[in-house]
Amino acid sequence: MKVTITDIAKKLGVHTSTVSLALNNSPKISEATKAKVRNAAAEMGYQINPYVAALMSSIRSGKIPKNPPTLAFITASETPDKWKENHNFIEFHRSCKTTALNMGIQVEIFWLGDSNLTAKRLDDILFNRGILGSIFLPTGKRREKMNHAWSRIASVSYGIYDITPSIDRVKADHFGNMEKVLNEIKARDFQRIGFVMETPYPYKNQNRWHASYLIEQETMPPKRHLKPMLDEDPTFDKFKAWFEAENPDVIICVDIAKVEIWLNKMDLQVPQDVSLVTIGNAHENPAYSGMIENSSDCGKMAVEALLDRIHGNQIGTPESPRVITIRGRWQPGKTLLGSA
Repeated sequence: MKVTITDIAKKLGVHTSTVSLALNNSPKISEATKAKVRNAAAEMGYQINPYVAALMSSIRSGKIPKNPPTLAFITASETPDKWKENHNFIEFHRSCKTTALNMGIQVEIFWLGDSNLTAKRLDDILFNRGILGSIFLPTGKRREKMNHAWSRIASVSYGIYDITPSIDRVKADHFGNMEKVLNEIKARDFQRIGFVMETPYPYKNQNRWHASYLIEQETMPPKRHLKPMLDEDPTFDKFKAWFEAENPDVIICVDIAKVEIWLNKMDLQVPQDVSLVTIGNAHENPAYSGMIENSSDCGKMAVEALLDRIHGNQIGTPESPRVITIRGRWQPGKTLLGSA
C-alpha cells in the first residue's frame, strides 16, 4: 500500500496540510518542521509522484504549462454527446473545466460508451498517459461500464448514481432542496401541499425528495396530510382524480408546464387558483418558482476533491469514500402566489 501524507501526518501528530506544505517547501512552515516531515517521509517510503509534482506546480503558478497535467472527464452515454442534452451536466462540465484551467490543468473528455472500449482498456490508456485523476459522469444506458476497480487513478463522480467499488461523489442536495421548497411554501401560509411526480424522478434520487416531503407531512395535522401522486405514466385523468381527492392549494412537481396545462384544462389558473413549484428545473424558465440545482458549485467541488486525493497520493478506491452534497438556489418566479 502506498504511503500517503495522511499516514505521515498521523505518525507525527500534525495536520495533513502541515505535511503537504512542508513537502512543498512552503515558507509558512519552519525549517525544523520541514526536516522532521522529510525525514519521516523518507523513513516511511513516501515518494512524490512526478505527475503530482507537475500538478502542484501548475496549481501554484496558475498558468497553463506547455504540457499541462490532465484530468479525465469520463462519460458513458449511448452516444458521445448525449449527456450534453442535460443542462446540469453541461454546467457541471463547464465548471470542472474552468476550475481546472484556473490552476493550469486541462480536462479531457473520454467516452466509455463506445462498444469497443472496455473499462480495463480505458484504465490502461489513462495509466499509459500518466493521468491520475478522473471525473466520472455515470449517466445513460451504458453507465454500468464504469463499475470497475480504478486502482491506478483517483476518482470522483457526479450525480445520483454510485460506482462500484465506491468512490468520492458530488451531487445535488435533493433532500435539502425539498426542505428549501417546503420552507418557502410554508412561509406563504399554504395549507395543503401536494406532490406530483413521475415515479422515476423521486426513485432515481434515492427517494430523498419523497422522504423530505413525507417528513414534512408528518409535522402537519392529519387533515392536512396529502397523498402524493407518484405514477410511472401520469395522465390528465389520473391527475384530475388525484387533485379532486386531495384538493391541494400548491403543487410541487418537476414539469410545471405539463401540470399547468392539466390545471388549465380543469379551468384552474396558476397561481391564482393553484400555485406550482418545481423541485429542480427552475432554470428552464425565469417565471418558474422553485429550485435551480447548483451544478456549477458541484463541478468546482469535484475538481477540488479530486486534487485533494491526488495531492495526498491517495490513488485507487478510498477506504472511506466521501459524499458531498451541494444545496441549490431558490428562484422566486411567478408560479407561487406571493413569491414575485
